[in-house]
Amino acid sequence: RVTHATPAAFSAHAINRDDEDFIALQQAVKGIDVLLGGGRNQFNSRPDGKNLVEEMQADGYTYLSTLSDMTSNVSLPVLGLFSASHMSYEIDKDASQEPSLAEMTEFALSRLNQSETGYFIMIEGSRIDHAGHQNDAAANVAEVMSFQEAFSVALRYANSDSDTLVVSVADHETGGLSLGLAANYQQDTNWYPSVIAGVQSSLEYMAEVIAAGGVVMDVLTEGLGFSPSAADVASVANARDSIGPTSHTSERHLSSTTHESTGSEAVDRDVHAHEIVDQNLVPVMSAIGNIVDTRARIGWATVSHSAVDVNLYATGQGHKNFKGNQKNSDVGQKILDYMGLSLEKETTKVEGMAVVP
Repeated sequence: RVTHATPAAFSAHAINRDDEDFIALQQAVKGIDVLLGGGRNQFNSRPDGKNLVEEMQADGYTYLSTLSDMTSNVSLPVLGLFSASHMSYEIDKDASQEPSLAEMTEFALSRLNQSETGYFIMIEGSRIDHAGHQNDAAANVAEVMSFQEAFSVALRYANSDSDTLVVSVADHETGGLSLGLAANYQQDTNWYPSVIAGVQSSLEYMAEVIAAGGVVMDVLTEGLGFSPSAADVASVANARDSIGPTSHTSERHLSSTTHESTGSEAVDRDVHAHEIVDQNLVPVMSAIGNIVDTRARIGWATVSHSAVDVNLYATGQGHKNFKGNQKNSDVGQKILDYMGLSLEKETTKVEGMAVVP
């Protein structure tokens, strides 16, 4: 969602990252040239009844809702909201409806690059983190590859200008993925990436379909790319039978769910905004994930963030400032220095500004 933590940090001022309706209110009036991603509900299915999409259109924004809207004649400013909540995992995505991260990057840079005064753009591969939280190896790999494609687009534009800086970094690692899972010292410690490469759906999607009544064997066979054993099917069926009613449904699974009164996408605001998936689905997702992990011989340390160092890449003008081990807070400061901005001066501009809805 464009109102989620990272994009919000670059475009709004709020004391709580979960105040996403409040964050959207700010994004709507900040004069942002291009805002692309998920999170339509925060703009047009709001508790306060406001339709921020219509308000932004009245202010001159072109509104995009599907990939087909991203035509060559669209000029800035642009608001593109391609899903009600988070955009689908790349592995689940309907490519005819939702653009990839690379396609959004190309769309944005092809227009921003025409500026004579330069520009700043933040591009996030947000669902890498989500797949890590869910210990979903296949979705994680697909999201990383999607980010790599977007990064390549950014490099192509940067290489055409001698004064452009590109920095790529994660705020943390998630999941603590390890390769070569073994129960004891004598066990084979090879790992088998072909298992992960064959998976066709995310754990989240398979769990949602099964929870909605899908036949376990059929869902697993199609989603995993191989025929599960009887024990595999039983473990997932048992997990399904243990869960309560679910409140989260992916756009891919039920994309036409609407409110009769407004015609807008259904949204369950009782689900905590910070949650990635309905927690009732977790047992089913874990059971399916265990099937993949056991065959691929991979392990996970956590469903949260880990203390593992993350990679930092930089190229272009000023890239040497990013060499070596860096404190994560130093990266932001160096970008500010490169752009000639003062965080203290920016802070004074928002002093006294409301930080809660």
